Amino acid sequence: AQAGEQEAGFGKRHAFLVFAFTTGLREGMESIVFLIGVISDFKDPSYVSSLPIPIIVALVMSCICGCIFFQGTKKMRVEHFM
Repeated sequence: AQAGEQEAGFGKRHAFLVFAFTTGLREGMESIVFLIGVISDFKDPSYVSSLPIPIIVALVMSCICGCIFFQGTKKMRVEHFM
């Protein structure tokens, strides 16, 4: 019975991590599909060369916002949400 309790505890502790990871993955895949749609509509290929700049800026900004959010919520007690 104790092994089952440990497995349930593991799942309960990591549920938020799995949820956040899958949500971020889904949003990232949506962004990729959107960018592919935008790139395929360009008639002039010179515009495609300017796309890496906003993509890189978006990745850097999302990493910065994620780190700030993580640091800000690191001491938050999650018992209220379980």
